Amino acid sequence: MNTRKLLAAAITVFTASACFSLTVGDKAPELRIKKWVKGKPVKITAGKGKKVFVIEFWATWCKPCKMSIPHLNILQRKYKKQGLVIAGISTETPEVISKYLKGQGLADYSFGADDKMKTSGAYMKGVSGIPAAFIIGKSGRVVWIGHPLEVEPVLKRIFAGKFDMHKEQHERRENKKLKAAFAKRDYQAALQLTDERLQENPGDPKYVSLKAFILFSMGRAAESLKYVNKMIEAYPENLKLLKVKVFILKKLNMNKELDLCYAECIDKYSNPLELNSLAWDLISRKFGTAKLKLALRAACKAYEAEKYLNPADKAVVGNTLARVYYLVGRPDKAVAVQKEACFIFKKYKSQEYRRAQLNLKYYLEAYSIGQTIK
Repeated sequence: MNTRKLLAAAITVFTASACFSLTVGDKAPELRIKKWVKGKPVKITAGKGKKVFVIEFWATWCKPCKMSIPHLNILQRKYKKQGLVIAGISTETPEVISKYLKGQGLADYSFGADDKMKTSGAYMKGVSGIPAAFIIGKSGRVVWIGHPLEVEPVLKRIFAGKFDMHKEQHERRENKKLKAAFAKRDYQAALQLTDERLQENPGDPKYVSLKAFILFSMGRAAESLKYVNKMIEAYPENLKLLKVKVFILKKLNMNKELDLCYAECIDKYSNPLELNSLAWDLISRKFGTAKLKLALRAACKAYEAEKYLNPADKAVVGNTLARVYYLVGRPDKAVAVQKEACFIFKKYKSQEYRRAQLNLKYYLEAYSIGQTIK
């Protein structure tokens, strides 16, 4: 059991905002942008008293950022009338950002190229990872910091008038204690602090997940799995807990239970990019251990969920489905799906077009050779 890897996984589960120099309650620095590549310029001071901002820091090379862009797109449409303004900030050049966005289809919010790290330096000092999101309230102050995929519950509370910034500040202070316990590898103290957070926030996915990881790290694997199962039963809408269960079952080599958990994930997931990621996880295994039947289910469900996809996303999912078709012995179907993916990638001038073409050539060759075998 690799304790160092388990510790890293546990730390990433709960919000990393404890290490941000900028914190909840601080006045939000103005955005200093070299060029707004897409959308209208965003100015924090101009929106004071009227707008709520989500400022995301991302990069074109960042794989997790690919998940956050379509998610933030949906939020911008959903809460625009309530005063939401979203901006994505990258430290890359305007040319690199523009080229990437053209390959991603439609985007409904603004994207800016940082001016010599002036904005990133003000917001992200001391932070090692992206994507990261900052919510700025109508007061012009930072009210929340975390992962962009976790912003919607906070936005709901803000627009409903139920957000408590003092409670948020208290949580940040407690998280600093939790982070310190992890740094010392004092798992007993970390467990006690996590239980305290759960008393105040019952069912909070990051603390439920964190407790499961802590128990596992302490060598209490059976107790960890039992706890996760109990929480899944109590909070069936919390799909993140299924990912924690998958992690534990993998570590315990409980393959039969793992297959059932994967099947449950496929049934419950509706986000096509999450299903796509799951499909890749199922086929990206050591030779002879890929779970092809489950991967095909996940990839097919993702591909059929067209109403959730922008065009470029559909090509990404199609790329995955074609690979699964090839692996299950249907290069003919792989060719058909990959051709559509290539068409979409080319239409939106995606950087993935060349790689998709190579995949298509490979599938065509496999299909042609197969036709010669009697």
